Amino acid sequence: MEPFYTLFSGHTFGFKIQSLSVFLLVAMFLILMPLLVGIFYTQANEGRLLIHVRKGWQLMFVMILLSIAVSLVDMGVGFENWLLMLPFIAMFHGYGYKASTVKIYPLFLFWASVILIISNYILK
Repeated sequence: MEPFYTLFSGHTFGFKIQSLSVFLLVAMFLILMPLLVGIFYTQANEGRLLIHVRKGWQLMFVMILLSIAVSLVDMGVGFENWLLMLPFIAMFHGYGYKASTVKIYPLFLFWASVILIISNYILK
């Protein structure tokens, strides 16, 4: 699959996925769902945070946006450039699990992730 856009001298913008599979789609869901929930709870509880903490979370949000842009601009064949986002994604994931009012949600996503990892290891 070709990237979205090719820039000057071989630099590209986008990401390459060799083939879409069920495992990849489920893994993307299990990564993006807690990220979106964490961002939602961060924005919803922003008024209750101290000013310094609020600025810290806003800085983390800006850093995750910048790391997404860097990962998309200078990509390779694999997902190595996406490692820039892991610390920031982990922060929002953790806050999404902690601040969730529905207690079954974090349990479901955790065990779904464990089942996906084990089944991916066994089937491949």
